[in-house]
Order: sequence, then structure tokens, then C-alpha cells
Amino acid sequence: MVEFVNPFTSDETFIFLNPRLDDRKKKRIEHAIAKMPLKNHIWVSSSGTEQHWNKIKMVALSKESFLIAARGVSAVFPLSSQDIYLNVLPLFHVGGLSILARCLLTGCHYDSLLVDTKWNVENFVKEVRKRFITVTSLVPTQVFDIVAGNLFAPESLRFVFVGGGRLSPELQRRAEELGWHCVATYGMTETAAMIAYREKDQEYQLFPHIEECRTAETQHLQIKSPALFTGYLYVDDEGNYEYADPKVEGWFLSDDRAIVVNRTLQILGRESELVKINGESVSIAQLNITFENFSFQKHISMESVIIAIEDSRKGYQLVLCVEGDLPQNHVDTFNQTVLPFERITIVKKFLQLPRTPLGKLDISKLRKLTVNP
Repeated sequence: MVEFVNPFTSDETFIFLNPRLDDRKKKRIEHAIAKMPLKNHIWVSSSGTEQHWNKIKMVALSKESFLIAARGVSAVFPLSSQDIYLNVLPLFHVGGLSILARCLLTGCHYDSLLVDTKWNVENFVKEVRKRFITVTSLVPTQVFDIVAGNLFAPESLRFVFVGGGRLSPELQRRAEELGWHCVATYGMTETAAMIAYREKDQEYQLFPHIEECRTAETQHLQIKSPALFTGYLYVDDEGNYEYADPKVEGWFLSDDRAIVVNRTLQILGRESELVKINGESVSIAQLNITFENFSFQKHISMESVIIAIEDSRKGYQLVLCVEGDLPQNHVDTFNQTVLPFERITIVKKFLQLPRTPLGKLDISKLRKLTVNP
């Protein structure tokens, strides 16, 4: 087993930063956090954008919030000392840190692959089999790699939590056919990871540590839970900092839009995933699922993502970014199945699509490469 320092076993404050972050920025962040009165906390940057109005945004989470979330997850998906949890996610995101909390709470054994090396799906499956892993966590692009490689799950594996992005029902179904029991999860940095889960043919169900969920008039999701974060810290290039707690009477208003019925969620996506094309609303998240399902039906497996870039005439236009070669007429055929304003107008081919340290496709970098090739 891999030796590690578990931040949940001490009262110290821990700061987890992307190792690639500039050393001067790291020092400014550490200096600002040292002045904060919060104790027994963990500070991480959001798994989304790091920059906020030219400031770096750090999220303060109490260690107890992680443990509360871990209790909620283990109440639905029990772990024990008989389990071995393989982590392939970086520890400077809540996805990796929440695994440590679950292992500490349940006695589950923790193991890991070096996450600073390039993801290799064949090596991952080999290590799961060799180490008799029973549980792991992945992002949807990694599940896609498994399905594209037609790789069967090792017999020891009980289930896989999939988060950090939307796992389409079709991709989940295909992974299940290969023996991968995928549990689609929904969460965010501010909630110490998971707040809801979806097994096949189900709606997202709230974990028990989420007290209440509701939506604002704009359909933005509001959450109330003891696992919620404590506050934000914004640090600028001069070292000036500002602390803010946006919660109101214990409620956090997120950027995500959803429909809440009793304790089930239908995730509609972030505001930034909704764009207007010729005056019509288009959900980029839903369109990506539609394209993925269409490709699977045509027995085509390729790493791809549709993004929206600004257009002075139409408002936005849709760009398909694809890794490798694209079958002839595939996009034209797809465009015949969707509404006119949902059609892909540009195709950009890449030898390799950029990914974040978490393993997700780096949409921000793709937009820059598409607009300024």
C-alpha cells in the first residue's frame, strides 16, 4: 500500500495547490491564508476555473465537512476494511481528498497510482487487477477510454464513482456491459465532493448528508448541508486578499441549474453551458450527450467535445473538437438529426485533446486554441 499523510488525522491547516502553479502565486496564497483565523481547515482551488476577476479563488472547507460527506456516501455505498480504494485523482482537488476521508472513516485501505504521470487506460486496468482493487473514482473521459478500448472490468472491482463531469446514460450503459458498475455522481468543490448519485436507469438521488435542495426562480440550485464550505478567499497579483462567505441562512446558491423533485435531481447544466444561437437556447452539455449517443449508435468511438465560440452574427457557433481522424460525412449526418441552430459548423482535429490535471477535457484551453490557433 502507498504511504501518505492523511490531512484528516491532524488539527493542522492544509493548503493543496496545483504543483504547476507559479511559485510566486503559491507564496501569495499561503501568506494570505496564514492571516485567516480559520482552524482545522483544508484550502483548495475550485475544480473549475482558478481565476476570478484576475484573482485566484481558494475554497475553505472544514475537515468535518469532508467527514460528514464521507458518512453520507458510505451510508449508501458501504465500505469496510475488506475494500481497497484506488485513487487516480490529484489530491489538490476535492475528488482526491474526499477519497482519503472515506478511507479514514470506514477503514477501507487506500492505494494510489501516481497522478503526475500521463493517464494510461491499459495500465490502469492492469493495476486494478493486480492490486485486487474493489473501488475507484474516475472522470467521464476515463470511462470513455475504457469503453473505447473494450476493456472488461477486473472481477475484484465492486463499483466505480464517476464525477467531475456528466456521465451520459449511454456511456454508463456501455461500461456496465463490460462489467464496470459505474455510479454517476454529482457534486462540487463547495460541497466537499458528492451530493447526489445515479445508478443505471435512475434519476440522481441526494445523499443523506444533504439536508435540503431547492431551486431559485432562475432554476439555479440551492443547497443546505453541514458539508458545505466555509467561504472563499480571493488573492490578487499584489498579494491583496478578500474573504467572503456567500451562504445565506445556511443556503448556498450554486452556478448549476437543476430541477428538484422531492429528493431527486435533474441536472440541467451550468449557466455557461447554455448559449443563444440565432435567438434560440442551446444546451452545450445536452448536445454533447446527443452527439456521443449518435456516435455510439454508428459504432464510432472517438474522444470529442462540442464547444461554443462567439459569433458576431449568430451569437455563437458550434465547434466539434476531435482527437484523431473523423469518419467522412459523420458530422453532416449528425447535423441532419438536430435542429438547425444545433448544427456543428466547424470541425477542429487535434492529435491529442488537452486535459486538466483531474483528467477532464480542458474546455478553456480548447476555446483558446480554437479562437487563436
